[in-house]
Amino acid sequence: MQHAQNFILSQSILIACIIGLIRWRNIAVNFRPFLYYCFADCLTEILVFILIIKHINPCLVTNIYLVLSAVLLLWQFKEWSVFNKNPWITQVLGVILIVIWGLDYFVFHNLWDNSGFFRIVYSFVAVILAITYLNKLITIVDGNILKDSRFLICAALIIFFTFNIFIEIIYFNSNSSIIFKENVFDIKRVINVFTNLVFALAMLWIPKKKNFIMPY
Repeated sequence: MQHAQNFILSQSILIACIIGLIRWRNIAVNFRPFLYYCFADCLTEILVFILIIKHINPCLVTNIYLVLSAVLLLWQFKEWSVFNKNPWITQVLGVILIVIWGLDYFVFHNLWDNSGFFRIVYSFVAVILAITYLNKLITIVDGNILKDSRFLICAALIIFFTFNIFIEIIYFNSNSSIIFKENVFDIKRVINVFTNLVFALAMLWIPKKKNFIMPY
């Protein structure tokens, strides 16, 4: 029953995915990585739920999703030119994250383990990138920034990944009580739903792609 409730809550990301599919042809191309990120999240949650009800370890799926989602987010920030003067930084961060992921799951652990090291590093990088881009948005957005899809996405990422760092530290701290851990995870589920709903709102406000008219 608990697994079913968790799955239903996790599928709040489906709202953003449906909106993305409906608006697919009109959405600006430089938002495509974000759409892929949402699709990957939705598909992963479905696969994990199926594996759990079949009593199969879902860690392989979630660990592969981790590195995939990290690459997609880096790609998104690269499309947004988070580092105008140094675009190579996102590529370097991508290589670093992939190397750390490989070390974590092939050297120190394996793909069927639930390790928190890469999750913490990935979450930290995501928060830093989102904060960096938010600071940039404040200077370039003229209208109501609260209706800017990039602002909504970055704000949601900051909230989600900041709490995710806290979650991973708590989870792998053996001194924390089981009841405390369960309460923390209940909060995470609420934050996850909130994040997904913000993503859905952002999906509605993603600008339309520009149609270029040939000069002849």
